[in-house]
Amino acid sequence: MVKPKPILFILLSVTGAALNIAVCYVSQNILKFPLFLDTIFTMSITFYGGLYAGLLTGALTNLTYHSVFFAGWPYYLYTLCNMAVALITYLFMRWFPRELNIHAPPLKNPNKNSFYLQRIIEKAIILILLSFSLCIVISITGGLFASIITLIEGTPEIAYEESVILDVGRNFKLALERKGLPLILVEIASRIPVNILDRLLSSFAGFGFALLLNKGHAKVSFILPVR
Repeated sequence: MVKPKPILFILLSVTGAALNIAVCYVSQNILKFPLFLDTIFTMSITFYGGLYAGLLTGALTNLTYHSVFFAGWPYYLYTLCNMAVALITYLFMRWFPRELNIHAPPLKNPNKNSFYLQRIIEKAIILILLSFSLCIVISITGGLFASIITLIEGTPEIAYEESVILDVGRNFKLALERKGLPLILVEIASRIPVNILDRLLSSFAGFGFALLLNKGHAKVSFILPVR
């Protein structure tokens, strides 16, 4: 990962947060996709700049979003979900450095075609594992926070009841409620269908944007020195 100067470190995170909000808004309100897509650049900045840059990006994303589209103070709890994405992504970078290190120089191999195909498959497998891990973590934390919001406000959380995002899981949630399951289990389970696809797309898109960012950085390495 790179070690940018402090002002560029902040600028990188602010830009990532702005892009997260823009993609999320366009996805939900213009394209009407039933997905969050609000952590793509949290993952990109984490892949590119490390844990602290990713945590700052995640925090700025939700703090800004919930301030602009204010629905109540409890909704700021979801900031921790976005920050958790950065943490899980960073852990996978530490566990699988060969597959997720975007700064490593290309390796030379006599049999290029089979070698590069193998590396692509390895990266894809790890990104899929990452996406499923994120699905579990974010479904649990998101469900926990939704339950807290419901208990505090006495009504189902606004984000769940009114957003096109969770229309996909609405019938599933109603079916779980009819079975008399505890609120927290209903909230967690009803998020899994959306998060499976959302985290899969976010993982691959986030890694792809990080590769593009790193490629651009190679052309301006005198500004952002590589550690």
